[in-house]
Amino acid sequence: MGKDRRRSNIVAPDTLDVSIVTWNVGNEQPFARGHEDPGLAALIPYSVDLLVIGFQECSYNAGSAKSVHRDFDEDEDKLVAEGAEFDLKVLRRSHQNLKNKKPVGKVLSSKFIDRVLAEYLSKFNMVPLASKELNQMKLLIFVQRTMRRAFSELRMTTEATGLMGVYGNKGGILITLTYRGARLSFVNSHLAAHLPHIFSRNDNVIEILEGTHIFERQLDITLQSDHVFWFGDMNYRIDPNYQPGMKPIKVKSDSEEYRSDYAKIMEIINRKNFAELKQFDQLSQEIARGAIFHNFQEMKLDFAPTFKVLRGRQLAEVDKVKPDTSDHLYSMQRIPSYCDRVLWHSLPAVKSAVTPISVTSVPAIDTSDHKPVRALFRLRTFEEPVKFSEPNENSQLMFTNITCTGGDMAERVGFYLVFSCYPTSLISKLVTRPTTKPIWPGPINLRIKVRPLVDATLDVRPAIETNLHVIITVVDDKIGLDETCGDAILPIGDVIQRNDTVQFSVPLIQHTRDTGAVLSGTLAIVNQKEPGWQNWSQRKKIFRVLSKPLHH
Repeated sequence: MGKDRRRSNIVAPDTLDVSIVTWNVGNEQPFARGHEDPGLAALIPYSVDLLVIGFQECSYNAGSAKSVHRDFDEDEDKLVAEGAEFDLKVLRRSHQNLKNKKPVGKVLSSKFIDRVLAEYLSKFNMVPLASKELNQMKLLIFVQRTMRRAFSELRMTTEATGLMGVYGNKGGILITLTYRGARLSFVNSHLAAHLPHIFSRNDNVIEILEGTHIFERQLDITLQSDHVFWFGDMNYRIDPNYQPGMKPIKVKSDSEEYRSDYAKIMEIINRKNFAELKQFDQLSQEIARGAIFHNFQEMKLDFAPTFKVLRGRQLAEVDKVKPDTSDHLYSMQRIPSYCDRVLWHSLPAVKSAVTPISVTSVPAIDTSDHKPVRALFRLRTFEEPVKFSEPNENSQLMFTNITCTGGDMAERVGFYLVFSCYPTSLISKLVTRPTTKPIWPGPINLRIKVRPLVDATLDVRPAIETNLHVIITVVDDKIGLDETCGDAILPIGDVIQRNDTVQFSVPLIQHTRDTGAVLSGTLAIVNQKEPGWQNWSQRKKIFRVLSKPLHH
């Protein structure tokens, strides 16, 4: 009785307002006046259902404005430039020595930020839901008090990047949760610094995806979440000399070429023609060429670059900086860039569920050399708490004439396919026999495994026409290696709803990189002896997964 009463008191509207904030604190104390600091009101000016905040470089000390870990980026660059051969023990010892440096003044606990935010957000009736740290990074999630128990399946993990994963303050924090049957994932990342290291940043993204396994080990989080929000100090720069696929050449800041590049970008910023900067933005161009973050989206950046700005304490020395008329005063040490970003990714069948509302920087905060960025989204869910009956047990998905072409497929010998799905275990997992060529005439039949929902108040999945997907992984059958060539994802709700036969042709993606290969074939529903499948949409039947989660 008490359990039913608790369930009835849970507030879970079918739309969710989500605010995401990312801020590189710059190793300097934020919110010096506690929960009454005016910076908090600028950073979080309104109440939302779900607030996600990612901090980077949030270690600092009370007695000095200098970074506690200020040497990391410079030392790592120096080691790479010198072509040093890294010994793991030496590297770890060097890393520990840096961490153990005694700074001037008292190092404040990172819990200070948690406490100040909790006190400030209480006026919006918001409470903490999750918190995770990695080195100098922090990811916090707050939620409306009345909605807290509407979230379930909360899981967290981290992945450190940098040299051998132990040096520096870079990496990613992942928190996943479920709301009304939709799995939401949030990644706070801090990627490799400096303009020339564009490929290192791309590799950092791959490392984070490969290292943050929470569910199926062979699939990254973008294939196992309805929506992924990826944000942080990604460190992609504005590069006036950007060439697709080419490593940028480092230009010294005291050279004439650098001063010319700086002046070119500042002229665009001063005209507030921010859209013109996109052609020079490394992240936008890397996404466009399929090098990283395939199918991720970003709102239009209609504000000035957020890095590298002068801190408030530096403004007294403004005469040392070339005057400009932009919203911020920038250091001439770096070309102004959009380092701080908010991206999102949705599975194909639920892309319309996310409505981007706004994205902006927060110019009023001046304690860091980065300006915070705040994005607002409205998320629509599809769950309908209704009971339903069991479908025909003989229903199957039938694949025929599957081929994989393009990319480097012609250079490989020996392949097999692995069929998975999201939500996990809706269908039977299947692995095909190895072939010498990436051709599978079929038929390949996958049994659909579902059962009726007994208690409609429990966690259920969206209606059949929304988020059902089959994932086909192409694997290179190397002896003892079994290297993954990439994944193709197919939304199957419409196929089931229409009881149709469809031709498909989808790109093969490997950890958000477009491999250049395409997987094609035919998909149909077979063995339907009863009309249950045809009437699912009209009767709005939702099916719950039978089997336990699959493992690699």
